[in-house]
Amino acid sequence: EPVLDFVSCLAEHCGMLNAHPSDILYWVCAYANNQSRIRHELGDQGPLESPFYKALREAVGAVLVIDLQAVVVRRMWCGFENVVVSHENKQLVL
Repeated sequence: EPVLDFVSCLAEHCGMLNAHPSDILYWVCAYANNQSRIRHELGDQGPLESPFYKALREAVGAVLVIDLQAVVVRRMWCGFENVVVSHENKQLVL
């Protein structure tokens, strides 16, 4: 998704929460992990030891930004995120 659309969606999420964008922290996997070295970033201990999973465990919830092509529904990590969020009884906002 284009970055501006993504940022706009997060700003809308802030509005839904009646919060100022500077009051909410978002951890964005695509920006937090080096996508060119994803195997190195995630390690070889499996997904439950990855920084991605640890960030999800600490999060209050998750925001799933869906672009016009709905690419995220075909991404394995997005499916993993949905399972973790559901298992941990966290809020998922689409």
